[in-house]
Amino acid sequence: SAGASFVARGFTGDPNGLAKMIVEAIRHPGFSFIQALSPCPTFRPEQMQWKRQVRGFSEEATADPIVAAQRIQADDGMSTGIIYRRDYPVFRPGGAAESTVEDFEQEFVI
Repeated sequence: SAGASFVARGFTGDPNGLAKMIVEAIRHPGFSFIQALSPCPTFRPEQMQWKRQVRGFSEEATADPIVAAQRIQADDGMSTGIIYRRDYPVFRPGGAAESTVEDFEQEFVI
């Protein structure tokens, strides 16, 4: 609903995989969101078990936002990988302006 066209979940226990995911998200044109599972063993020692519980998503990334939402809701939160990826047209600054300031001002003359 926030308009992200790249949604993924990574795990800090896999720094190389998470770094590759972040690079892919940065290179993706548009808004990207990554949820990073980051246990805190100091205050939550039970989170040390995450290393054994984390696994990759069983399906490939989808371009359908409804399917992606259903996968997220059905998941236990320990699957990692790219969940949703869709290419939308993005704004890219153009070259030189085709009109001048004077042309723009003329639009407001009564």
